[in-house]
Amino acid sequence: MTDFLIAYVSTTGEIISVTASPITNDVGDEFAGMVVSLAGDEMEPDDYYVDLDTMDVEMRLPFPHMAFESVPATSGFVIDVQGIPLNTTVHWPDDYVSVEDDGELQCNVNVPGAYTLHFENVKYKHKEVTVDVG
Repeated sequence: MTDFLIAYVSTTGEIISVTASPITNDVGDEFAGMVVSLAGDEMEPDDYYVDLDTMDVEMRLPFPHMAFESVPATSGFVIDVQGIPLNTTVHWPDDYVSVEDDGELQCNVNVPGAYTLHFENVKYKHKEVTVDVG
């Protein structure tokens, strides 16, 4: 077992940094910190998160299945995504960022092409999906 000092965002549980023994770092004012013991010699921040309900360090799971559909609309197309986990941050193709809290989104596009959406949720490994329209 190896002890790690983890710094995480206190509002989301996202792990920002990991330091292995000997632990001498301060996590700073904007983050919370804790010491955890895990098997192995390495801990990748992108593979874990802090469950803020239990304060346990949990492994991130693969992103759940989402359904993507592109349908013609009156002017252009609509990209429809279903099955988004609650509180998922979505980075849209035009650099707009939203937090989805109802499990779905629709994106209107005027020009055929490939549109990439990036999904981030602290409980899952990040996912990037490109939808071909038209």
